[in-house]
Amino acid sequence: MVEELFYKKILKNLFSDPVQITLWNGETIQYGEGEPQFHVTFHKPLSKKELAKDPSIAFGEAYMNGDLEIKGNLEKAIQSIYKRQDSFLGDSKLQYFKSKWNFSKQKNKDDIAHHYDIGNDFYKLWLDETMTYSCAYFQNEQDSLMTAQHNKVNHILKKLNFKKGDTLLDIGCGWGELITAAAKQYGVKAMGVTLSEEQYAKTSERIKQEGLTDLVEVSLLDYRDIKNLKFDKIVSVGMIEHVGKDNITQ
Repeated sequence: MVEELFYKKILKNLFSDPVQITLWNGETIQYGEGEPQFHVTFHKPLSKKELAKDPSIAFGEAYMNGDLEIKGNLEKAIQSIYKRQDSFLGDSKLQYFKSKWNFSKQKNKDDIAHHYDIGNDFYKLWLDETMTYSCAYFQNEQDSLMTAQHNKVNHILKKLNFKKGDTLLDIGCGWGELITAAAKQYGVKAMGVTLSEEQYAKTSERIKQEGLTDLVEVSLLDYRDIKNLKFDKIVSVGMIEHVGKDNITQ
């Protein structure tokens, strides 16, 4: 009974469109006003932990595993869930849990390891020679990927308006292209932080190979653990969208 109340509370806020839901015990409920756009039948309860982490993924995987059925427009059902995924946990305590879990230090570390620590050789297969992962800046159709990545880095460095003796922090430095370019082009002292052991190892090797140990360093570190350090300029490329709204001010 308690478990059913938990799921009813979640399901009540999960869809942006009217929906009819049949629980695993046979009970049928409708949420939203008007004609139901789809009918969801649960064959078993979904994992509470997975629902809290990401409802759209939890529903998608449950559908693939046959744990639930959707009658009606499947694409529309997924869109309906996705639209409400930031508000589906109406209880503020559950919202707090979701936010803290998704962007906890351990979760971020595990996600980075899963994504980046499969080996640098894999990324060498399809990245350019600079091993730059974020979106490139193509100034014209003839630009190669490497040229476009240089365009982007140079554009960012110009915007930082460096002065002599400046220090730079790159949060989420990847394989070190921006911090090494900053040191070579502007003579600044640069520090990069990453949670990827593979990126850390490759960037450390690169700094030594390019003779930049006096100007550039890389740390295997969560940005939230950077303490008692001050920098003249701070940059982050393609990383801030992964920190979560609650952590932006940090």
